[in-house]
Amino acid sequence: MRGISAMRILNLLLISVLFTSFFADSVLTQSKQERRRIEKSKRLVIEGDNFFRQKNYRDAIRKYSEAIATLPTNPYAYFSKGYCHYNLGELDQAIIDLSTALEQGYRPLDVYTIRWQAYFWRKDYDLAIKDLQSALQIQPSNAYFNLALGDIYRAKQDFRNALQYYKKAAELDNQNPDVHFFIAVCHNQLGDYASQREAAMEALKRGTKYRAESWVYIGQTAQLLRKYAEAAEAYKEAIQEKNDIGKGVYFNLSEVYRLLNRFNDSIDILKRGVAIYPDDGNFYVNLSWIYSLADRHEDAVAAAQRAIQMLPNEHMGYTNLCRAYNDLKQFNKAIEACNNALKIKPDDGETFFYLARAHDFLGNREQADSFYKKAVLGLVDFTKSNPNYSDGFYLLGNAYLAVNERSKAIEAYKKSLEIAPNFAKARYNLGYAYLISGNKQLAREQYEALLNIDQNLAARLLEVINKR
Repeated sequence: MRGISAMRILNLLLISVLFTSFFADSVLTQSKQERRRIEKSKRLVIEGDNFFRQKNYRDAIRKYSEAIATLPTNPYAYFSKGYCHYNLGELDQAIIDLSTALEQGYRPLDVYTIRWQAYFWRKDYDLAIKDLQSALQIQPSNAYFNLALGDIYRAKQDFRNALQYYKKAAELDNQNPDVHFFIAVCHNQLGDYASQREAAMEALKRGTKYRAESWVYIGQTAQLLRKYAEAAEAYKEAIQEKNDIGKGVYFNLSEVYRLLNRFNDSIDILKRGVAIYPDDGNFYVNLSWIYSLADRHEDAVAAAQRAIQMLPNEHMGYTNLCRAYNDLKQFNKAIEACNNALKIKPDDGETFFYLARAHDFLGNREQADSFYKKAVLGLVDFTKSNPNYSDGFYLLGNAYLAVNERSKAIEAYKKSLEIAPNFAKARYNLGYAYLISGNKQLAREQYEALLNIDQNLAARLLEVINKR
């Protein structure tokens, strides 16, 4: 029988021992090297964290990058580096690093909390929503994530979904005063003005920092509901909170004062608006109109001329100038101004009405009649497009009266007064229209109503009534 010699067995045993020893030493060496890399990476991360706390994000990134180069599987370093890039506005790199941290097992909630914001500022709204919805799966009762989703949907102009998340955020955190303001914003965009007012009032009660804007929403609701005195107070509060709240608030408050027949207040607020927004010629357009209503015709001319200077391609400056010249009995100048307006807007009913009046006063009856008819057509179209504008119906009533359509004039004046019950000139004209239509009793009712609005106009109407 042939066998293995003792010497060969010994040699094999020696080789086995040597190989085992070499392998153990190799593993031990690798383990030591790995530990050294881990320790070095930790030290670099600590240095990076120190820079991070000092808000020295650039040096923090350098240290975190060294930590990653030393130990590529370091999710904390990737997360912290991504956070630094986010703070520096380097959103693309922030998203790459944060995503790597998540892939390497870093805490998902921490990653989602930062990454959704990076997506948001990059306008990747759907990805931001995805991160926040993932965060809500982990913490479904987190008010912050619900609020953030409301913000994103609002940025997407998806106000119905935004409202849903804002309401949830309000339920979860009743200490946040601003969420009710954003609820008001959503109701505004969805056309639910009653709820808009309620939410804005709640925001003010809870101490929102959006106080001026909340007052604007309250004023807007009151104006739409034709509660003009309440609207005026709300807009005044808004301007008091923030005088540069926006041109629209000044125009709205001026309009509310006009609707209340408070022309001097309307003029004053427009002047305040001009002081803050001196480059907007629309303030002068509106001033000219209100000056005319207040029978300050020379001021109306000056304001209209300023409007034309600032807005030479807009017809209303010329139209207002035409009306003001008519009131000053400078009819040829009025005709010139109206013709300039019609070059810009050839079918404007209001301009045709003033042009007709100028020709009427000059005795050009045929031309006046032609222009009055065009005025009616233009103002009918205007009132259809602007059914809540009292002056449109007032002017339409005047035009109907000029073409001897008294019943239609009466209806137009009534519509104007339905919108603006304190519109004294519309009420005077309605009384006059009733009178020449043979209804002295209804004319007297307008006189009695005028007594509480404008006693001078009431006296004039009574004088006309008593003469018939």
